[in-house]
Amino acid sequence: MRYLLYLGYCLLVLAAAFFLAEGVVRLLGNRPYTNLALRFASVEPGGRLYQRHPTLGFAHFPGRYTLTLPTGFKFQVTHGDDGLRITRPQGSPAAADFKQIWIFGCSFTYGLCLNDPDTYPWLLQERFPDFEVVNFGVGGYGTIQSLIQLREALAAGRKPPAVLIIAYANLHDLRNCGFRSWRKGLIPHLELGETFFPHAGLDQEGNLQYAYVKWDYAPLPLMDRFAFLHRLETAYNRWEDRSRHGRLVSQAIFREINRICRDHNIVPVVADLTWDRKTGEMLEYCRSLGMFAVDISLDFTHPDNNFLPHDGHPNARANREYARRLGDFLEERVLPQVVGARGEIK
Repeated sequence: MRYLLYLGYCLLVLAAAFFLAEGVVRLLGNRPYTNLALRFASVEPGGRLYQRHPTLGFAHFPGRYTLTLPTGFKFQVTHGDDGLRITRPQGSPAAADFKQIWIFGCSFTYGLCLNDPDTYPWLLQERFPDFEVVNFGVGGYGTIQSLIQLREALAAGRKPPAVLIIAYANLHDLRNCGFRSWRKGLIPHLELGETFFPHAGLDQEGNLQYAYVKWDYAPLPLMDRFAFLHRLETAYNRWEDRSRHGRLVSQAIFREINRICRDHNIVPVVADLTWDRKTGEMLEYCRSLGMFAVDISLDFTHPDNNFLPHDGHPNARANREYARRLGDFLEERVLPQVVGARGEIK
């Protein structure tokens, strides 16, 4: 009987501690888990922007779409026949002999929440009309998808670009490795059904390897009811995100991208769109490989640079600044390598 009394006392103390912690984390602004799929944009026509892809996990449907956020904010996007977002008005193709600039990245490069002419790849196309700018950006992609896109474009016979730009942020490290926080963010893609994604890692010698794993994410039980449990899961995700493993994998991906660029006489550029110490270290690493690297970052959490309260992505003003900074760097440091002394394209 005494042991049952002790057990009941311990359970009572634990319950009191739990609900005290629940109250504290709510006072600090934490909330129970909300399924991200419930807050995703509606898409017209068709209701879907993405389709399953055998090597990238998902890719865009071709066509023109209007997206509406839950706040009512609307924007329009246009994808070419290859599923890539356009960088010039439709019906105005570049000359076949134009040199190309390929830009790879995530939703920042794709231009989520922006109309086509407001994206920084479109603005770069306007600035450099003698080049063909191709926007490979897709929301949710990491650098491993950029590598796969590059390999597949070249293998399909697409003319190698003169310049290749990888738009990087350290959040791509966790995407490259398939960390839990990234899988959590992919919940809106559940509509695609059973989907496999590239998951990068290193072998015993430190060489890059990747495989395709089934997407999965299982919230903790009762996480949608208790903010404390959601806070515990978030803390674990952040711990995993900060692991050194993700950075080493990204370095291996950049080594492979750099090797491909050398083999095809492509000038590689790494541009960071967000800044912190880890991103700066990655830029320095890329410079050590002989790649161009430039900081064009902005504080996109500043109200002048985002769409809040609708969405936190960089707005049109931020994209104009991205295009200006990146365009200046290309003009001053990079394009002289692919433009002759008289200004003609080599």
